[in-house]
Amino acid sequence: RVIGEETIGGELAKKFSIFSFDRHETVLAAIFMNRIYCLRFDEQNPNDPDFTEHEEIYSKIAQSFRYNP
Repeated sequence: RVIGEETIGGELAKKFSIFSFDRHETVLAAIFMNRIYCLRFDEQNPNDPDFTEHEEIYSKIAQSFRYNP
């Protein structure tokens, strides 16, 4: 289900929450130059003891993402 919008690489992206077996995943999906780009990461995951660290890494990836035309 769509839960919002964000900007990645200067382009508007839809933010989805998707159920994935034992957790939810967040997906940011954007269209740039007729291609679909998706960034996926786990939301709170009961099987990942390092979730906080991984969430910080994802945030850095999403903030620094750039399209390469």
